Formats: sequence, structure tokens, C-alpha cells
Amino acid sequence: MEARAPTRRTPGGEVRIVDSSNFPVSKNIAAALVTLQPGALRELHWHPNASEWQFWLAGKGRMTIVTNEQRARTMDFNANDVGYVPRVAGH
Repeated sequence: MEARAPTRRTPGGEVRIVDSSNFPVSKNIAAALVTLQPGALRELHWHPNASEWQFWLAGKGRMTIVTNEQRARTMDFNANDVGYVPRVAGH
């Protein structure tokens, strides 16, 4: 994925997305390599049809997940950590 040009680049970082639009064999799964600059934030978003798994390659970060039950949980992550976001949970 690092060899691909970024799908989107902002002052805070970049993302490279692989899905069925650019890798036709990938019918039911997508992957993204997200790189953030120190202090940068990602936009609040959610996935209506799928959960999200994360593997933190380097650095550290903090993520808050908000569920339908109006509960929020904030966790810190470091390199080699795995994160999970349930379907429809804002994060």
C-alpha cells in the first residue's frame, strides 16, 4: 500500500485506500493505510455496514468511540496495538 499514491492528502496526514474500486478481487473487504502528523485529528466518521479493525504500526494515538447507547470510551494506542470499532459507532 505504501507504493500507491495517497487517495487523499491533507496538512494533517494522508490515507491510501484499497477496495473494490482499485483492487477488483476485494469484494467484501477494504483496507486503508492512514498516516497522521503529530497533533493531527481525523474527522469524526462511522461505518454503517461494517466494523473496523486497526493495527497501529508506529507512534501513538488516542481514539474515542461513541456507541448507539450514548456511551463513549477513549483509549490510548501504541505501536503494535490492535483496535476495534463496532459497526455504526462514531470514532
